[in-house]
Amino acid sequence: MDTMLLAVYVTVRLTLSELGARAREEAGEGVISTAIAVLITALLGAAMWAAFNGIFARTTERVGTAVDGLGTDGERGSGTVSMLFGVAAFLSLLFLAVQVLVHLYATSVVSAAAFDAARLASGAAATGADAARAHGLGLLDFSGSVQAFEVRVGADAVTVHVAADSPALLPSVVSRALNSAAIDRTVTLRRERPR
Repeated sequence: MDTMLLAVYVTVRLTLSELGARAREEAGEGVISTAIAVLITALLGAAMWAAFNGIFARTTERVGTAVDGLGTDGERGSGTVSMLFGVAAFLSLLFLAVQVLVHLYATSVVSAAAFDAARLASGAAATGADAARAHGLGLLDFSGSVQAFEVRVGADAVTVHVAADSPALLPSVVSRALNSAAIDRTVTLRRERPR
């Protein structure tokens, strides 16, 4: 009786310490993804500011020249045309930056849901494939559609495969060219068993 009680105690302690170690290892995953997204946004913003600062400086100079030459027919409307091109370029870069950030967010959410479902299905107190799948689908709160969410529980490992469409702000041709139309993640974890 004492030997069996000791074995149960040791098993419980080992399982709890492994779960705690795993939680500490994965504590910063979401923070890193967010930091990368913020850094990309800052770099794109700085590049857009530098580009548009130059465009507006040249536009101001041209407008000044055009105002000085009022009355001549050759320069009429050139400021309006260049301004329209500048605004179109700005909006294009803005939508591109937002699409990249939305895709990064969606990829991070899909990866986290797949990992969390695999973690639940592989734990010592495994919840089962259906419960893990339901939990993972509950975590997918972005507006993209989920094509597949498969949880395969094997003897030694659990594999979760998730395929989803990324939310798109740009036309699908542009999203496919950026390789941001689809998200496909597979997570494999070793099953935990008490020894």
